[in-house]
Amino acid sequence: TMWTKGEANSVRIPGENPQAVLSEEPDGVFLKLDLGGHAGEVTARVIHSDILGEAFQPRARFENPDGTGLWIDEDFFGRKRAGEQPLPGPFSDIEGGLEAIRVAE
Repeated sequence: TMWTKGEANSVRIPGENPQAVLSEEPDGVFLKLDLGGHAGEVTARVIHSDILGEAFQPRARFENPDGTGLWIDEDFFGRKRAGEQPLPGPFSDIEGGLEAIRVAE
């Protein structure tokens, strides 16, 4: 299994860096990460249809259902990614060190 039972009401994701723990607490479900001091060192660019090219098997362009170009420019919470080199991954406002991000009520 990919998940292991951690402390009460938590699940540890083994072998992953940054030591992710999913924890159910009275005020919601939190993803707890230990990012050290490296969160701001890695940057990416906003991904869009032109970068993705075509899917291998159908040789079709990655696009929205209405045919417009696909832009992956929002994070997990729907916030627009800022700047020309946003942080990669699902969360756009991670600073580093210990993070506790509420992912569900």
